[in-house]
Amino acid sequence: MTVVVEFGLGSDEFELGRILELEAGEELELEAVVPTGERAIPSFWTESVDAEAFERRVRDHESVEALTAVQTLEDRCLYTLEWDRRTDRAIDGIRAEGGQLLQATGRNESWAFQVRFPTHDALSAYRSRLRDAGVELSVRRVYTPDDPDGTAGYGLTDSQREALTLAVERGYYDVPRSCSTAELGNALGVSDQAVTERLRRGTDALVVNTLLAGAEGG
Repeated sequence: MTVVVEFGLGSDEFELGRILELEAGEELELEAVVPTGERAIPSFWTESVDAEAFERRVRDHESVEALTAVQTLEDRCLYTLEWDRRTDRAIDGIRAEGGQLLQATGRNESWAFQVRFPTHDALSAYRSRLRDAGVELSVRRVYTPDDPDGTAGYGLTDSQREALTLAVERGYYDVPRSCSTAELGNALGVSDQAVTERLRRGTDALVVNTLLAGAEGG
């Protein structure tokens, strides 16, 4: 089942944010990122941007091959950008995990993303990619398209729900504990390491979709 995540990133935490450097009060909206070989071609609208200074900053970046102004409407301009996406784990990781960028808005200090992933496991893998790179997503909302409130499944996979339920039933969270992850693994037919990972990711999903649901900045 597909899952949609809305999250924030600091502009200096990923390569595209650093490339598309904005000043206070400036804003851009990313429309698409089209992979082309080892390159990615985003198209985006800028608003209230000093075009000359912005274009100079972008073209001076070492990862940029070309910046093209496609259309200008009053204080808005549509650009395409050719750059090497391999330098950006945040953007390239979406493609690598089978995700689809639905929307992204950038300001001088932060970006807001909306991304669809094919499964919850793909989303978890994406978050792990960024965490390994020292980047932590500021998750604001996770939901499935047929459950936009995010309450029916709370972002849990079936295996995570099964592990969490069994852990509570067997007293894993009791003080002192009444069972171990090895015992849970035997009951589920998986390793204790797999149980630990399911419990960790399941707890993460529950917190995001309950305590952090709707909270600005995650």
